[in-house]
Amino acid sequence: MRWHFQKDAAEAAVRPLAGVVGVINHVTLKARVDVTDVSNDIRTALHRSWFFDGDTIKVSVDGGTVRLTGSVDSPHDRMVAERTAWAAPGAVKVENMLEIV
Repeated sequence: MRWHFQKDAAEAAVRPLAGVVGVINHVTLKARVDVTDVSNDIRTALHRSWFFDGDTIKVSVDGGTVRLTGSVDSPHDRMVAERTAWAAPGAVKVENMLEIV
């Protein structure tokens, strides 16, 4: 799979089946693009949003793993930042280390 929403959809499809009592999703995502620009793409998307101050969130990428560090104002902002990172082509894992201040 190439997108996080596909991983979530696979889990959601299995969860309601009769006899299923729990689901552990070990599906891994494959990077589909050159990930060198992923960090810049995410940073640009975050800065376009009125939720975020560009100086409070740092984005780093190692392979397809995106790490968000810094601070945000609310749990909602933290979730929006993570979803923004997941939406970037090439993101296969997001480590959300953002602190709520």
